[in-house]
Amino acid sequence: MNDKWEIKQAMIDTEDSLIGAILIESARGTNEAITKVSKILKPDHFYSIRDKRIYQAMIIFPGAPHIINTALEMNNQNTLQPKDCAHLSYTISITPCSLDYMDYANAIIAYHNSRNGLSTNTIKGAICQNIQ
Repeated sequence: MNDKWEIKQAMIDTEDSLIGAILIESARGTNEAITKVSKILKPDHFYSIRDKRIYQAMIIFPGAPHIINTALEMNNQNTLQPKDCAHLSYTISITPCSLDYMDYANAIIAYHNSRNGLSTNTIKGAICQNIQ
C-alpha cells in the first residue's frame, strides 16, 4: 500500500467517526456536537462524497440529527442513495469515542486544507490540538 492511499482511508474513517459521534451524541439527547462542529466544518471539507451528503443533511435538518431524521432529510433533498441508512448505522458502530467529535472535525479540516494547499498544519497536529 502507498502512504497516500492509507491517509485517504484514515480520513474516510475519521469522517465516518465524526458522523457516528454526532449521531451518538444526538441519541443522548444533545445537539451540542452538531452545533459546535457546524460552526467550523462545512460539507465541502469532506473527502467522501457519501459523508458529505450525510453531513449536509445533518446541518440542514432543524432538529436533532438522529438516523431517521438524517435519512428523511436526505430523502427530501433527493440525495438518499441505496445503502445510506446502513452506512449511518455503520458509522455508529465504528466510532471509537463520541466525545472526540471536535478532534475528528479538526482532522477533516486539516486534510481538506492539505489537499488544497491551504495550510501547513499537519493532520496529526489537528488531531492532537484538542487533547490537553
